[in-house]
Amino acid sequence: MIEKGDICERNTGSLDLEPSVLSIEQSLKLFTMLQWSYGILLWELVTRGSLPYPGVANSGVKQLLESGRRLDKPNYVNDTV
Repeated sequence: MIEKGDICERNTGSLDLEPSVLSIEQSLKLFTMLQWSYGILLWELVTRGSLPYPGVANSGVKQLLESGRRLDKPNYVNDTV
């Protein structure tokens, strides 16, 4: 749950999550962050709790994503998913 005054740090500074004063740009950043987090949650559920990027520090995930790396599909998941 997002509380008034919560801060989420980004490379561009900080994003104040006070819903009444979010700009369109901040709203899009927040939406993108929530979308990515939800995708990671689903991947962790499907892989029965596996780490999304094993051996990679949190600070290194951004570089992986920017270089085009994405999470692999687990072997037991159908190709149509």
